Amino acid sequence: STIIIGTKDPNPLVAGRGIQKLRKSGIKVISGILEKECKKFNETFFKFITLKKPFVTLKIAQTLDGKIADTKNNSQWITSEESRKHVHSIRAEYDAVLIGAGTLRTDNPSLTVRLVKGRNPHKIIIDGNFTSLVSCKVFQKQHKERILFFTSKNCYNTFPQKIEKLMKRGVEIFPLYSTKNNSIKISEILSLLAEQNISSVLVEGGASMYSQFLEQKLADKILFFVAPKIMGQGKNAFELYKNSSLHTSVNLHDISFRSIEGDIFYEGYV
Repeated sequence: STIIIGTKDPNPLVAGRGIQKLRKSGIKVISGILEKECKKFNETFFKFITLKKPFVTLKIAQTLDGKIADTKNNSQWITSEESRKHVHSIRAEYDAVLIGAGTLRTDNPSLTVRLVKGRNPHKIIIDGNFTSLVSCKVFQKQHKERILFFTSKNCYNTFPQKIEKLMKRGVEIFPLYSTKNNSIKISEILSLLAEQNISSVLVEGGASMYSQFLEQKLADKILFFVAPKIMGQGKNAFELYKNSSLHTSVNLHDISFRSIEGDIFYEGYV
């Protein structure tokens, strides 16, 4: 008999042992078949087990001219209902969904899986200045998923009443060292998430988060949902990304795209 294996397990505790046992038992083993495809299929696990960091994907809904919201921060809805259903199915595949304080403040999202069947991801909020309102939908804990809130130690000590209210709602609060403007390190947050056994993160906004993840080289993949609309004035997804030269722009690779009810779903790796 013959067993065909796509790729070896990257976990150093088990890598290759199964193959050795099979071969010692007289079974023919062929490995490396469709290895690239298998690695892509298991991309979140492979990164988590080898680098001890969660796999990070940026999800962006934008117009043809790159706008994720209008001048009044309205973003509902840029893309079609079918695209939004696809977003919900993608949410269900990730351990956690992450947003910044700006997106929480302007969109007040629930970050749950509603338009399709699937599990709800954990919720991650990054808010160095602790501007979030306790009344936001994301803090109305009705499910078993975790809510992880990251803020600066300075603001953690400044708002004890808000801290108490959030903790009563089951929110897990992580105070971190920050810069003078209460900015906290994304890389440190990702390390903490790995310690919490969160292996994959879907970043859903906003421009500040997208820009920071890209600039700090912390994003693995980007998903664009591009609607056939031209807005003109509005907010760009990477408007805070400090790059002004075509020669130093970020080039995505392993590109794929398809149409979803008039929108274009575009996937690429950083």
